[in-house]
Parts: sequence; C-alpha cells; structure tokens
Amino acid sequence: MKYPKTITGLGEVLWDCYPDGKYLGGAPANVVIHTQRLGERGIVVSAVGQDKLGDELIETLKKQQIETAYIQRCSNHPTGTVKIRLDKEGNPHFDCSRDVAFDFMEWQDPFEELARTTDVVLVGTLAQRNQTSFQTIQRFLKAASGAVKLFDINIRGWSELTQWIVEETLPLVDVLKINVIELDHMLRAFWREEKESTHFLKWLVERYELKLAVLSLGEKGCVITNGKTPIVSPGMKVKAVDTTGCGDGFLAGLIVKYLAHAPLEEMAEYANYLGGFLATRKGATPEYTMDELEQFISSHRERTKSEKPLWKS
Repeated sequence: MKYPKTITGLGEVLWDCYPDGKYLGGAPANVVIHTQRLGERGIVVSAVGQDKLGDELIETLKKQQIETAYIQRCSNHPTGTVKIRLDKEGNPHFDCSRDVAFDFMEWQDPFEELARTTDVVLVGTLAQRNQTSFQTIQRFLKAASGAVKLFDINIRGWSELTQWIVEETLPLVDVLKINVIELDHMLRAFWREEKESTHFLKWLVERYELKLAVLSLGEKGCVITNGKTPIVSPGMKVKAVDTTGCGDGFLAGLIVKYLAHAPLEEMAEYANYLGGFLATRKGATPEYTMDELEQFISSHRERTKSEKPLWKS
C-alpha cells in the first residue's frame, strides 16, 4: 500500500487577478495543490492578511484539501495579489503587489517539527525578497535535514537582490528547476555565458552538490541531469488557453515521480505531460480528475514520440 508523502510549499500564497476574476496562485501553493491531486499530502507554509481576501484564500485551500494550519494571519499587511494580463498566445504578464503578508512570514515553533518530518520542501525567490520571510525560509531549509529540498527560482526579473537570494539558497537545496529565461540570467550572473545549457546544468550539479538540475522549455520539453548524461525530453504542441502555473504543474509531476524513484526519462516525460495538460485550462490550479489527465497523456504519447525534438542545447 502506498502512503502519501508530505510536500511542503514554503513561501507565497496569493490571488492571481485576471480581468474576468481571481484565481488561487503562488508557485509553492500551486505545486502543493497539484501534488495533492496526484496522491500526496500537501501543506502550505505562508502568510495572508487579516482581510476578506485572506479569508477567501484559506477557504479555497481547504476546499482543495490542503492543510492550512501553518498559514499565518497578518494584521499589518494585506493578502498578496498579482495582476495578470494574457497575450494572444496565452502567455502571462505579471504585476505583483509588494509589502504583503507573505513578505512578513515569521518563524513559529511548530515549523521545527514540520521541517523535521516533511518529505519535500519547495521554495522560490519571491517570498525571500523581504528579510523577515527570507530568514524564516532559510531557517526552515536548514531544519529540514531529512527532506528533499527543491528550489524553483521562478523570477520575474534579475537584480543584485535576486542574485544574493539565489546564491544563499543554492547550497541548501537538492534539486534546482529553472526555465529558459532564468537560464539566460544565471549564465550571465555566474559568468558562464560561453557554456552550453547542458554543460551549465552539469556545472551547477557539481558546484552545489545537487541531486538534479532541471531546465523546463515549455512546449519544447525539458532537460534534466544528475550530473551525468543529460536527458532531453521532447514536449508537445497544445492549444494553449493560459500558461500561468504550467511550470508549477511541471514541477509537481517531477516531484511525484522523483519520490517514486522513477528513471529520469519517465520523470521528465510525466512532468512535460502535466505542464502541457494545464496549458489547455484557465488558471494555475484548474479543476481536473486523474482520468482527464490520463486521457490527455494517452492521446499525446504516440504523437510526441513521432515528432522531432524542438530544442537543441
């Protein structure tokens, strides 16, 4: 009998605000929701305001069967929001609020036990932009000595602060996930612009003693390496409705297969399928059943294998 693993998303939880309404968002929360749907146990560690948006966020997470006991209520700062505009291809453009509740997440005694017992911890950069939440996240990572620690950089731009957060966090994690935009930033930041992407991933694995480095390529698939031969897994063409959160779904698929000790090829393929499936629906965490996901995978599997790879390193 398979017992669910505990996946802890540590960082921002917020509302993605579109012209036609708002949807639950925040990368760590998105990933946790998808892993829960895939059969694991999801926990969000974050902070929301003592306001109506915070109340609605808590209730929405509970409806998703996500544990919310570790979400702090902040009376001095509002619940986070992101204004999202979609272009013709369904690609999102973001305007993220600042000085919001998740920027002021404070360490609490129950975090120590959660860090000690969780199986996976996922962090990014956004919630580390403020010193208060930065210190809490870094302390949690250090306390989670038995967990697999994943770093999804998930940046909206690059600055000296971003680079400092990345350099402080990389030595504490086991798995790094970046996309092509983040790859370009990191190649320049680490003075490795002469390197091919696969060589750069291998260099990151060796320098920071990572278990995996993962480069997501959207519809072109992904590259994954444990420092040895890189696996290039082709993506798929879908009619995209909204690509917001597809990378979070991709990472959720990767986590579930990693915990199942799947081969790298299977890990990469499943992550690609979940990301592609989510692109066909609106919002970062749309409702879906496992049957719907399996039908999508079945309908795309043979087509994907017959197509030529869309990307070269």
